[in-house]
Amino acid sequence: MFQIIAQTQYGIRIKKFVLCVLLLVAIPARVFGFSVEAQVDANQISQDRSLTLNVIVKGGDALVDTSVIKGFKVVPRGTSTSVSIINGAYSRSVTHQYLLTAEQPGTLTIPPLPVTLDGEIAYTDEIRVEVVKGQVTQTASRDVFARSTLSRTTLVPGQQAIYTFRLYSAVQVANPRLAHPEFKGFSVKQAPDQESFNETVNGRSYTVTELTYVLVAEKPGTLEIEPSIVTCDIPVAGQNSPFNDPFFGNRLFSMGRHETRRFATDSFQVTVKPMPVPGKGVNFSGLVGHFSLGAGLDRTSVRAGDSVTLTVTVSGTGNVMDAPIPVVNLPDSFKVYEDVPQEKITLTQEGYKGDKTFKQAIVPVAPGEFSIEPVTLTYFNIDTQDYETLSTPGFSLTVESAAPGDTPVTQASAKKAEEEVKKQAVEFIGDDILALKEGAGVLVAQRSLSLNRFVLLLALPLVLLLVFRVANNFFKKEESFASLMERKARQALKTAGTKNLPDQDFLRNLYMALVAKVRSRGKLPGETITAGEISQILSGAGCNDRQIQAAIAMLHDIESARYGGALFDSNLKKNLLQRVKQLALCIVCLGFFAAVPGPGRADDSGTLFLQGVNLYKAGQFQEAAVAFEKVAANGIKNGQLYYNIGNACLKAGDLGHAILWYERAVKLTPRDPDLRYNLDHARGLVTDVAPERNIDILSLIFFWDNYLPIGTVAYGAVFLWFCFVVHIGVRMFRRKRVFTLVGSILCVLSVVVVATAFFNYYHQYAQSQAIILADGAPVRSGYSDEATELFILHAGTKVRVERAEKAFLRISFSKDKVGWVKASLAGII
Repeated sequence: MFQIIAQTQYGIRIKKFVLCVLLLVAIPARVFGFSVEAQVDANQISQDRSLTLNVIVKGGDALVDTSVIKGFKVVPRGTSTSVSIINGAYSRSVTHQYLLTAEQPGTLTIPPLPVTLDGEIAYTDEIRVEVVKGQVTQTASRDVFARSTLSRTTLVPGQQAIYTFRLYSAVQVANPRLAHPEFKGFSVKQAPDQESFNETVNGRSYTVTELTYVLVAEKPGTLEIEPSIVTCDIPVAGQNSPFNDPFFGNRLFSMGRHETRRFATDSFQVTVKPMPVPGKGVNFSGLVGHFSLGAGLDRTSVRAGDSVTLTVTVSGTGNVMDAPIPVVNLPDSFKVYEDVPQEKITLTQEGYKGDKTFKQAIVPVAPGEFSIEPVTLTYFNIDTQDYETLSTPGFSLTVESAAPGDTPVTQASAKKAEEEVKKQAVEFIGDDILALKEGAGVLVAQRSLSLNRFVLLLALPLVLLLVFRVANNFFKKEESFASLMERKARQALKTAGTKNLPDQDFLRNLYMALVAKVRSRGKLPGETITAGEISQILSGAGCNDRQIQAAIAMLHDIESARYGGALFDSNLKKNLLQRVKQLALCIVCLGFFAAVPGPGRADDSGTLFLQGVNLYKAGQFQEAAVAFEKVAANGIKNGQLYYNIGNACLKAGDLGHAILWYERAVKLTPRDPDLRYNLDHARGLVTDVAPERNIDILSLIFFWDNYLPIGTVAYGAVFLWFCFVVHIGVRMFRRKRVFTLVGSILCVLSVVVVATAFFNYYHQYAQSQAIILADGAPVRSGYSDEATELFILHAGTKVRVERAEKAFLRISFSKDKVGWVKASLAGII
């Protein structure tokens, strides 16, 4: 009994559940209404091909009337239903599919189709289809196309316009490459978000990719915005089916076959009108757009000497970032201290919008009732094409006397407080590039080694070691006369330098050192020497007259002291010893030590450098850059000098050359913080967004190389390698083990540093980089001016140079952006 009742209740619940589901399916068509849309799979077909028509009904299962279609044979293909619940919202759609076959060629129309649901009628949009004889070419089809729009074609300076580029694709495209216009006469900023959505055009569904640029007119005139050009690879439908059936000509059976297509949008002509002259007494702020103004005090009652904050906010759409500090007329007994403005500005699809807030600390110095005049701001309204003045309400401020015991506030004390505040104020100077470097080290060339010299210096110690080994093994012989005399001279000089040596012994050893040194050059034996012999020997050895006369005078002074019996003090002994040592060194070097430099080319680097510094400080930045570059042309390779050239170029508005010289400076002084800051500042001004680079394994291995100048690494490698080879030679000469602890350490250090140096040369010669110098350098498909323009790069963009050909450079900006640019438009780092 209880089992029967339970089964009955269970059956009732099932019926209720099914009824609820049926109601959910049926009710939305009545509660939420319905909408219809018609779509076709192509807008141009051949006469022997069928067209698929889909009528999508959202909101219920309706009746579609296709009897109004003329010129096509209509065959129903069935219906399909889809149900979705998103965020609690129920939706149901039914798709009616039809196969249409054209009865004759020409432009046929699918009229609006009436769709009836529960007595309500809705209509689809009209669709035009072009039917042609024969095959439809890929060029004629509308699988992919591009459009661009401009929100305004009439502007005033400072007004912004929105340039929108859209790529419509009904098929899957590959490798899209966009070359947008140069936008000459505008300052340009791309909106950060790229939009992607679906849109139906003439009955066909497209995936739309949208890019938005905010343009701000810079000066009056007629400006031309060139077409945007996009190049992409699209699939090619088969021209001939394998079974002479159109079904096998579709893209399913032609996968992998693509052709490159080029699409261009319309160009625009923009008229930038001059702004009207402001009326008398109008203080134009420079703002153009739509703005509002607000102001307020944080309190309306304050004691004398205390501060009250006045906040003024400028909000709106337009160049709000250029809003100036508002002028507030205050009584003479008030002191004002400005705070740093705060900006909350975003770049949206509609352009720049946001607000800029100014805060002022007001300090009254005397009690009383005061009125603060309204704050005003005049901007140019782009709708009315006239100046409009905004005004805030006035303010009343009650200032009470200072509390007992407080220091009275006077004009003098307020002025002193203002000076103290100014002394304590911290100003961030990072809004601009950092200052020049004027130290003496700027004119000191930072030497670097070429690859050939580097390899030669690495091979030289090995060659010397080999020569030493050969000479030591096969050419051993007795010590030469010259070597004996040289050793005798050194020993005599060493003895003469002994402390507390008697005068005669001191003079005798000086005499012996002089005789031995001179005779070593002539290879003539003897214990004494005359002035004539000195002249004969040294002349034959290549010494100049000044050295010969100095040697004869030295002989005369020693003999006079030795045989004259005169007494002389320690200073005279020291002087004689020093003169003999210098003379010995001159004789060894064959006159190099005492030689007087002959006349040479006058180096005006110092004068040019000071001239460049003065021009820079005077604001003549272009001339300063030229002066600094002349210093560099004199052969001075210095990171600080290159830093100064970059500063001057950046101040002069030459972004490309500025980044080029900064990058060159980084190679010489990579750890300079000022250089890194200015380079990052300049990179932030570059128009082109740098692509993400792939991880370089070698760069990861030699990561520490970025912290050392290239010249330091090269010279350090040569020094360590030389020390290691000398260590090998000494240990081999002594017949001992080479790889001791010291030898192993020298080996590891020399190998690591030498490998790092070769890594630098690899980047310098095999992977050279360049900076685009021109503000808009066209990159072409070949090395000629007639080659197709692929895309445009702007000043300051860093590229990799692959090779050079006929005054052109083949450069790579990213994986899919490779082409040829004129060598004059780029500078090799």
